[in-house]
Amino acid sequence: ISQEPGAVWYVLGEPNAQGTSVQDVLVALHDTYAAIKAADPTALITSPSILNFSFNCINCGGYAYGATWITNFFFDYIDLFGVEPPIDIWAIDVFPIVWPGGGLSQDEAFPTVRDDIVVKQLVEFREWVDSRPSTRGKPIWITEFGLHWGFQGWEYGVEGCGNAPSPTGEYLTDEVIAYLERTYTWLEENSEELNIERWFTFSSYRNVGVCQGDSGSGLSFLDGPGSTAEFTEVGTFYNNWIRGIR
Repeated sequence: ISQEPGAVWYVLGEPNAQGTSVQDVLVALHDTYAAIKAADPTALITSPSILNFSFNCINCGGYAYGATWITNFFFDYIDLFGVEPPIDIWAIDVFPIVWPGGGLSQDEAFPTVRDDIVVKQLVEFREWVDSRPSTRGKPIWITEFGLHWGFQGWEYGVEGCGNAPSPTGEYLTDEVIAYLERTYTWLEENSEELNIERWFTFSSYRNVGVCQGDSGSGLSFLDGPGSTAEFTEVGTFYNNWIRGIR
């Protein structure tokens, strides 16, 4: 802490999606926050980053809504400690998690590029943060943003994949790039009004062509993990975008 005064501390990610209840972590979070602020009063602390807000997923096992988790966190903290949590930045991960099933075909579900879902989560989260005078106007950080599936389809039962699906068909590069472009454009046009200070895209490298047990086969900016890796087509788009090349 002494080497990085004023640093931003990101303490807990996606507790609602991990099955972590507020009561499981409330005391530990309080103690961590107190230690950080005691060591560096200029430090900034993010809230636990919820995964989505009023949306969780379509045709999946489901998980606790981010809106429920973060609301319980805020008011349970007050009930237990008598003060509001010392949150300087409110954090959220946004992914349009849409799986086939329930009448939704793979062609309709994939790739998972529903930017309308992303926008809705951010607008509603801003409204939630602004619903109290004490938190109104505080910045929002998107600690993760991306997609979980970029291929035409999936299949189960591939050797070595266990219960995880394996991608099939082509990786739909054009649709993925169009999704990123729509979302980045919206963020650039609305981030100042909504005070969304930062957004981080997931992920730099991931072997999306094979079965994945956690974050799926969605996005990779590089074609390998090492120093000789090259940009993928999506990575080239991203590199150009952040440099202002449209």
